[in-house]
Amino acid sequence: MIRIDVSELQLVQGQATSLLVYVTNLYSGPCSNIIITFKKPVALQVLEGLVQVKIPVLAAGESHVLSWTVLPLEAGSFELSTSNFSYRDPRSSSCRPQPPVVPLSVHAAEPKRTFPAPVLLLAVRAKSYVVGQWQRLPLHVTNRGPGAVHIKSSSAIGPNGSWHSSFARHPTIQEGDTCLLELNIHPTDVGPAVPVTVVLSHSDTEGRLHEASVSCDVSVQSLPEKTSMPVSDSKPQESEVVLFCAADPGEPVNRLSLDEECRDIKERLAVGREGQRFRLEVCLATSHKQFVQEMLTSAPSYVVFSGHGTARGELCFRHHIHDIPHPVSAEAMADLFEIFANQVQCVILNACYSEPQAKAIVRHIPYVIGMNDAIADSNARHFTYGFFQSIGAGRSVADSFRIGKNAILAHQEPGLAQHNIPCILAKP
Repeated sequence: MIRIDVSELQLVQGQATSLLVYVTNLYSGPCSNIIITFKKPVALQVLEGLVQVKIPVLAAGESHVLSWTVLPLEAGSFELSTSNFSYRDPRSSSCRPQPPVVPLSVHAAEPKRTFPAPVLLLAVRAKSYVVGQWQRLPLHVTNRGPGAVHIKSSSAIGPNGSWHSSFARHPTIQEGDTCLLELNIHPTDVGPAVPVTVVLSHSDTEGRLHEASVSCDVSVQSLPEKTSMPVSDSKPQESEVVLFCAADPGEPVNRLSLDEECRDIKERLAVGREGQRFRLEVCLATSHKQFVQEMLTSAPSYVVFSGHGTARGELCFRHHIHDIPHPVSAEAMADLFEIFANQVQCVILNACYSEPQAKAIVRHIPYVIGMNDAIADSNARHFTYGFFQSIGAGRSVADSFRIGKNAILAHQEPGLAQHNIPCILAKP
């Protein structure tokens, strides 16, 4: 006979769960032409996976595994069965067994505690600025609670629109603490008391997004007449955007040190001799939809994807709704980067088994760096550190790749030789 089992019999209402369905051949010989159409409960939504499967041949004792992502909509007891189940046994006889019944139990979700939104107090230490130049605006942020907050982004808005603000780090501020942030602003208005509003986007411990704002007057002076540099040339960062996208979906215990890797890039670019040419844009917990939006919005020259790769050569983004992996094929990524072929100069895929992705993308992008095997989180960080240390100093992509590999070699643990895992490909 052929038996059908599932890996997870107890589910929780409203929680997306990975479910493995096993189709096992218990005969002493191979079965063929196996066709199964699953009949799932109405209260069970299949987000990813096939509900109809055709298996040409299944050897004796072997199992064919189907991977589903399901979302139980109701609590209660349900049954997973089939509406069509047929196969040929080892004697090539046609078999249509009784539909199997696999019981599923869905538990009611525990009531989610809702906390009030945290209160942030913002205070600007205003000073004099010069129009058309990038300068820093000190901002004191006090978290009155409840709970910690994570700073996501900022904006500064003057009388004539956005001043294109950003800041060098995205800290987490604990309840009761005060943090000093230095916003990089680009004033476009002139006057002794120019009104400006600073808006800070942050998330609470439950992942909800909030905004806090403060308004103040700042003094903005015109450029001195002797200055020969036009205003439009005062922001070289616009032509050299580094987009850092991190994706590490799953349980918190499995999280990579993506925030530390992001901080390494910021620090290396900030202290580099040519660091002023670069502007870092950051997108954490990235879904594929967010990645496309960031590519369109920030127009990067360098793109860094930091996260997981599969042995099949896929990149694992975060699912756009649930905190589960969303594998994206090399074909899909290459097709996307073809659209940005005249913009992106280098792509760094800091993820395991990403060489197939690099080979596909390099048909459209001058330089692509991938990994030809699994790589330790620490070594992936060492490579990024060395690479952008060199880029910030004005060295070429090829030199920076070698310095990144050298950083792994200099810090690798005994018995863990991984400096040859990063590979660089150049567009033919």
